Amino acid sequence: MISLSSLFHRLITVGVFVLALSACDEKIRYEGPVCGDGRTEGTEVCDDGNTLDGDGCSRFCRLERVEICDNQTDDDENGWIDCLDPACAGDPSCTGEICGNGLDDDENGSIDCDDAACLHHVTCQRPEDCENGLDDDGNGYSDCDDAACAGHPLCGACDPTDGASAAVGDAFNLPRNADTVVRAVPCLASAEPVWVFRLHLSEPAGLRLLPGGADGFLFFAREEDPDGTCGLDTLACVLLPAGSLDLPLLPPGVYRFTAPAGQAVSLSLVEAIYEVCDNGFDDDLDGDVDCEDFDCVAANACMPEICDNGLDDNGDGLTDCEDESCAESCAPDEICDNGLDDDLDGRVDCRDFDCAGSAACTGSSCIVHFDFGTLHRGAVAAADWSTVSTPNALIASCGGAGPDFTASFSLDTPSNVLLHFSQSGSHSVTLSTEAGPGSGCGAGELTCKPSPGLHLPGTWSFSTLPPARYFVTADAVTTDATGLGQMELQVAGPLDEWCDNGVDDNADGQTDCDDAACADLSFCQGETRCRDGLDDNTDGWIDCADVQCMGTTACGPGTCVVDRPLGALTPGHPLSAWVNLSDGPGTASLPCGLADSLPAWILSFSLPSAARVRLRLLPEDFSDPALALSVPAGIGSGCLDAVHLCTGVPAPGIGATVETTELPAGGPYYLVVSAYAAPATGRVQVILNAL
Repeated sequence: MISLSSLFHRLITVGVFVLALSACDEKIRYEGPVCGDGRTEGTEVCDDGNTLDGDGCSRFCRLERVEICDNQTDDDENGWIDCLDPACAGDPSCTGEICGNGLDDDENGSIDCDDAACLHHVTCQRPEDCENGLDDDGNGYSDCDDAACAGHPLCGACDPTDGASAAVGDAFNLPRNADTVVRAVPCLASAEPVWVFRLHLSEPAGLRLLPGGADGFLFFAREEDPDGTCGLDTLACVLLPAGSLDLPLLPPGVYRFTAPAGQAVSLSLVEAIYEVCDNGFDDDLDGDVDCEDFDCVAANACMPEICDNGLDDNGDGLTDCEDESCAESCAPDEICDNGLDDDLDGRVDCRDFDCAGSAACTGSSCIVHFDFGTLHRGAVAAADWSTVSTPNALIASCGGAGPDFTASFSLDTPSNVLLHFSQSGSHSVTLSTEAGPGSGCGAGELTCKPSPGLHLPGTWSFSTLPPARYFVTADAVTTDATGLGQMELQVAGPLDEWCDNGVDDNADGQTDCDDAACADLSFCQGETRCRDGLDDNTDGWIDCADVQCMGTTACGPGTCVVDRPLGALTPGHPLSAWVNLSDGPGTASLPCGLADSLPAWILSFSLPSAARVRLRLLPEDFSDPALALSVPAGIGSGCLDAVHLCTGVPAPGIGATVETTELPAGGPYYLVVSAYAAPATGRVQVILNAL
């Protein structure tokens, strides 16, 4: 119970609080602006003395936007302009054709932008058509008088500073005049004054270009549609006077030569050189050799013999199985224990894939260092290997005298097998099978893959291997080329995803490493850091040399100076260059070569879109070339700091072909060409194809 004294005390306290509030109210009075009192105060934007809407000042004293019906502007910001705005209905400006309402307001048979009254209306302005004689964009100028047409061929955008029609025997010393134009050239860093010479060629001819004067670039291209478009097909972009440019065969057409102001060039047209269909060279420099060249499609040497039609298809006087080209298809099946190559495929008995797992090829005395056991379809298995402390028990057919390491696996059903191999050192890799009781690891060698290069990985696929026991051997190419790495096997059936063939094998919409079935493969796991000096995804490529790092910020341009830019490489437009191994502008030591420093050439190319690249080395006479494909490795990096591939030819004078994995769009990609070993002599033809 509350006492009377407590209640009295509380009443007094409340009374004091009320009096205090009353006192505060007396001292602080707030009077804000009142909308409609005719005075613009505080946050008011306007005050017209009333609280009516629609008279320009709203009841909240905010300006009301009013559509002005003839200024081609959406003044009230309601999405409608001028006479299309309902607010302009009945306005004196909105008579005649109203442009954009879909009606023939003036009843002259033309609606909206088809009506001449709307020609310059904002809703009817179109990009300037440079060929129709009309002022399409309504700026008062038509066709070539309009600045928008400055880049159109009909307005002079493609015009050369000089030109001529020519044939075999003609020669020109360029430039023939002092005219230049400021124009961007693909192999120059920026637009600068250049001279442009247009050559009309009515008959096939060969071309020889010789430099003269100051250093500079020469851009050479074929015009796709002269006077129709400015499109060009780049044929060469070369640094002069580093060397002459010889093109043995130019088809009839219109060609364009562009060089910096002051750069002199001698141009001569000579007899065209056509493809010789059986000499092993790309004679006309179109990227195709012998029977690959369209020029050889009808040559006898390139006509295939159909082995069961009763005709002499290739015109050599022999029909079907009489023709040696039909020997393999006409041969009997392989007999696995008679010492003969019965099916004429180059493999005898247990060295023939057809004999793997047969009774004659069961059993072996091979001592293995690691056994994967039986691998079923869908299996992914990996094993570390090392030749650092193993003996030299086997010399592979494509290997050497160094130590070797052998792993084994067995298949219980016909399977596709993918082998991914990473290494330090340099090793060839063999796939063998059992060759009978007491046989060694290499007695049943089925195939031998040469070393991909020093420290470089390899990935190989073997389709439809029969059920059998197999041996995989890493064989060091020399006694000092030992190292270590990892062998990784994927076993797939005909409907399983096979992770390195570019095909969606299991039809789930995902291909190769994009498929979840490939997630466990090391080379599908990604190079996660591009400047850590580690092979994060164990695919054999470190940092910028890995396709997953190429072109990233960490792998930007360095200090590599290119001797001869070859231009953009696109499918159907190969690039080709001859290189003299004895007089390169600089020197280099290739990771797959044997010399510390030899003359070298630095070529470069770019890829407008991602592509696999096929590289060919065709040595002349007994030259012995080697080539490294490398990429920029960041600030301060040189030409060989990020080598993606390095290869040589099998022997002096023998050609070599290698194909890359898919390389990302961009560039530059560097090709460092030198000799494999001293002395550096002879020439080599380098051919690049985008696949």
